[in-house]
Amino acid sequence: MKHDEIINLLKNAGNKVSLEVEYNLPDNCMFKTISDVFSVCCKQHSITLEKEGNSYGFTVRGGYCPFQNKPRPLFITQIRPGGSADRGDLLKIGDRLVAINDYNLSQFTLFEVTKFIQESDEEAVFTIEYDVSVMEAVKNASGPLLIEIDKIPGVALGLALGPSSYQGKRCLCINELQPMSIADRCGALHVGDHILKVDGASVEHMSIAEVTQLMRTNTEGVVKLEILPVNVIKKKTARSRQAFLNG
Repeated sequence: MKHDEIINLLKNAGNKVSLEVEYNLPDNCMFKTISDVFSVCCKQHSITLEKEGNSYGFTVRGGYCPFQNKPRPLFITQIRPGGSADRGDLLKIGDRLVAINDYNLSQFTLFEVTKFIQESDEEAVFTIEYDVSVMEAVKNASGPLLIEIDKIPGVALGLALGPSSYQGKRCLCINELQPMSIADRCGALHVGDHILKVDGASVEHMSIAEVTQLMRTNTEGVVKLEILPVNVIKKKTARSRQAFLNG
């Protein structure tokens, strides 16, 4: 059809028009995160979101392509500010939608996924696949490391801390990492790591609440943590045990 014919067709379509649209799915490399600098592994986690209108606060693109007879990842391409997905602070652009209420979406077209979302209940469970960095420097560490983590002021890293000690001084131990959190995605932190300093300040005389607040309210955009990786702790413990047995 000619351009003016299309315009006339749209003008005379009435109050409602149905369009079939072809679009280009953004390449994976468009979703830049800290993990792009390193190799990554994939994790999955389920989150529960509340519907507001016909939306849960995010947009997806991708899905099964019947013309090419192959599935494509359902990428999160937009998160509405202030919406249900945004308030949870877990979902990120570039994450992949895998399932809704345990319904696997690998064979769903984008139209079918959109319709499924619109017809879902006021609350739905979304299974999300996300990338986690694999940092060789942490795996191969032989002592304390300085880790720099990008974050937005006011957003929690996603750590649960407990008391511990290192070289006779009090420190804090990471007891839990919240799935899909900043701490989980960065790949530099693991359960069992000891936190020695935050932004250059020793945590020896700080309470857990004070350290948590310090990390949350950091205004520099980068939180600097001096940590003793759990693998280093395990190696030191094993050597000490072996030395004791040999002695």
